[in-house]
Amino acid sequence: MIRPFALALALAAAPALTGCGDILADRCDTICNCENCGERERQDCEVVVGADLEVADAYACTEVLELYYECQLDEHECDDDRYRDDPQECRDEREEYEECARAQSTREPGPY
Repeated sequence: MIRPFALALALAAAPALTGCGDILADRCDTICNCENCGERERQDCEVVVGADLEVADAYACTEVLELYYECQLDEHECDDDRYRDDPQECRDEREEYEECARAQSTREPGPY
């Protein structure tokens, strides 16, 4: 029999064990609070951010992408119910993420 305290502790720890759940929720919360997202827009946000995090994880660059997202959350603008990242303020973090992904990739860039 699982004791209620142990069950509550396990449920409380679950988000921390998933690795990227907090930044996904933080980013989508911020975007949706600005844009007054409905359920579908919120799901779309989670799909896009989740996919970005999965790619970063595949390249072992999750922590670097999270730093970029955190910068965007600190520097974003919300004008007329439109969320906008500030690409200039977070340029260094973006370049670090792109550099990390390139360093881990075995695919050569080129015309396709």
